[in-house]
Amino acid sequence: MAAAVETAIDPIQQPVRLCCLKPQRPLPPTLGGDRLHAIGIFKKFWVAGTQVSYAFVPDGPNDSVEQRNAVRKAFGTWARVGLNITFKEVKSDWQKAMIRISFDFGGTASVVGTDALSISADQPTMNFGWSLADQPGTAEHEVGHVLGLHHEHQNPNSPLVWDEEAVLKELKGAPNFWTEDDIRTNVLDKVPLSEVKGSAFDPTSIMEYPFDGKLIKEPENLRKTGIPYNSVLSDTDKTVVAGLYQKAPVPMAALREFVVTPFAVEQGQTAQAQFVPKESAAYTVSVYGTDVLLTLHDKKGRTIAAQDIAGEDDKKGAVVSAPLKAGETYTVSVRRYFDAEGTNEPLMLSAFHRRV
Repeated sequence: MAAAVETAIDPIQQPVRLCCLKPQRPLPPTLGGDRLHAIGIFKKFWVAGTQVSYAFVPDGPNDSVEQRNAVRKAFGTWARVGLNITFKEVKSDWQKAMIRISFDFGGTASVVGTDALSISADQPTMNFGWSLADQPGTAEHEVGHVLGLHHEHQNPNSPLVWDEEAVLKELKGAPNFWTEDDIRTNVLDKVPLSEVKGSAFDPTSIMEYPFDGKLIKEPENLRKTGIPYNSVLSDTDKTVVAGLYQKAPVPMAALREFVVTPFAVEQGQTAQAQFVPKESAAYTVSVYGTDVLLTLHDKKGRTIAAQDIAGEDDKKGAVVSAPLKAGETYTVSVRRYFDAEGTNEPLMLSAFHRRV
């Protein structure tokens, strides 16, 4: 698909520093094919209506107003695709943000999608190790990871066949100085098909690295031309992310306290209900069912509490608790990853409180 591509940096004449992700925790292969795929393709994506907060870790050696503005611009670029989530900068306490961005010299990387929620609040989830003005598109690439996107050349639908010896030699040297494990994690290994919901290979994607053709054995056209330096979102980037983040959730009737509410939601869908407490108290919301994600958001979309029990066979329901205010409107979301019976059997949602 045609896409706008800038080539301000020639990857052949000027080697580019590349984003280096750490190995991600795989889902247990014992889950089985269909279940593994159903959970894997959705697990890293944010629930509709979520306000994804981000903040800058202060006093980094590579920090500047220009660096921060480049990152703000990248969040705005993705937001203009039209998403059912929002981005909000936290300016008071960086440790309260979901995405915590540092500017330390060294590598550039981001945690992928909702994996950020498992990182300790006193640690960054994203780092920029070089000037973003020198490599335009870097910030957009990292925010793509925030949305749950993988590196495009690791797309299991990719036709790329690498000259592994040449790749290892190239990336172990300047300017990246990667280990063999880094190279396999970020280039040579394909993302499991069970964890991908996307498109055919797109060499113009913002999630693609630039590569000299000498590193590629096949296909012939890319061996001859190499893969260009991409600094803007491709048309396919926008289409894929819109497909992931524009689907409306299934509406449910308003949740009432002490009333068990059955609701049907298909595999891969998210259902949402509004809840307005009558008293200010500590509330517990629970959903009975397996392979579900339960989240509780305030009226601004900020996540108050969440539990994800996908793939956890010892848990037959998700439970969250939080102090809520009387008269405020909250949103309860339930994502159903997998329906083992394929019958769309109703799940059971309930809420109760204890006075504080």
